[in-house]
Amino acid sequence: MHFDQLNRREFITLLGGAAAWPFSARAQDAQIYRVGILNSNPRGSPSVSVLFDELRRNGLVEARNLVTDGSGIGIPYPRFPDVARELVKAKVEALVVGGGSPPIRSVQAVAPATPIVGVADDMVAEGLARSLVQPGGNVTGVKSLRARARWQKAGIADRAVACRAPHGCID
Repeated sequence: MHFDQLNRREFITLLGGAAAWPFSARAQDAQIYRVGILNSNPRGSPSVSVLFDELRRNGLVEARNLVTDGSGIGIPYPRFPDVARELVKAKVEALVVGGGSPPIRSVQAVAPATPIVGVADDMVAEGLARSLVQPGGNVTGVKSLRARARWQKAGIADRAVACRAPHGCID
C-alpha cells in the first residue's frame, strides 16, 4: 500500500468517525437517523466505502437505524449546493461533505442550520471553524494532514537536495 493511499484511508476513517460522532451516543436507541452525503466519488469508491464502514463501526447501520440519502454521491462539486438544498428539505439530520473547504463552504452557504461534517486541510485557518476544540457554527469534522505531509515531503526533499555528500548527510 502506498503512503498516499494509507493517508487517504486514515483521513476517511477519521471522517467516518466524525460523521458518526453526533449520533453514536444515541445509536443504541430505536431512533432512525437521516444523513445526506455529498461526495464527488461514486458509491463503491474507497472513500465512500470507508465512510460507510466507519458509520457501521460506530453503530449506525443502513436499513436498521441509519437512512442515508445518496443523491449527493458521485456528483460534481458545482452541484453540491443544489443537492444540499434538496437534502435539507428532505430533513436530513447532518450532511457529510467530501472535497475540502470550497465544497464545505458552498454547502454551508445553503444549509446554515444543518450540521456539516467534512475534511479540510485546516478548518481554522480556512475560516470554517473558530477552533478545533470548539468549532462553533454548523461545521465540524477533521483536519486533513495532506498539507502537512506535503510540507514535510518538501522539507525532506530540500535536505536531500542540499546534501551533496556521496554517502549521505546527518542532520
